[in-house]
Amino acid sequence: MTSLTPEAFYNAIEHNIQQDMQACHALLALLQQEREQLIARQVDELDGIIQEKTQWLAHLETSAKTRSRWLTQTPLNRQTDPAEAWQALLASLNKPDLAERWQHLKTLLQSCRDQNEINGKLIARSQTTFTRLVNILRGQDTVTPLYTGKGGKSEGYSKHTLGQA
Repeated sequence: MTSLTPEAFYNAIEHNIQQDMQACHALLALLQQEREQLIARQVDELDGIIQEKTQWLAHLETSAKTRSRWLTQTPLNRQTDPAEAWQALLASLNKPDLAERWQHLKTLLQSCRDQNEINGKLIARSQTTFTRLVNILRGQDTVTPLYTGKGGKSEGYSKHTLGQA
């Protein structure tokens, strides 16, 4: 297995999972703060949030590399799917509570991905809005036609500068 005793190996895995769970909880809190700042359009606060997110993500990446290294030191590393090999490793330790914490960590990681995706969509929407506003100020054609009161399409702001509107 590894150069660790089975009990020390179990403790190391348990510590690794616990640390990652704490990182996920911190990330979820930061993602919530980020979403609130994006909705309020308070971009000044985002730099600090992004720096903290980067630190927690680096921690999770390092932790994943550690787990990968542990896996390569076991006979299970010959399995094609690392997720299956990791599940088999946890099962071989015969500690059901550890497997439950691993499942909880996977759920937390998925929540982080989902929340990050939501924030990414908010950022994309803000960028689209900003681009449209800049195009209006520049007097450039808008990409999306607008509907008139009679239900027909119009070019909206096309070829009108702010001074002409």
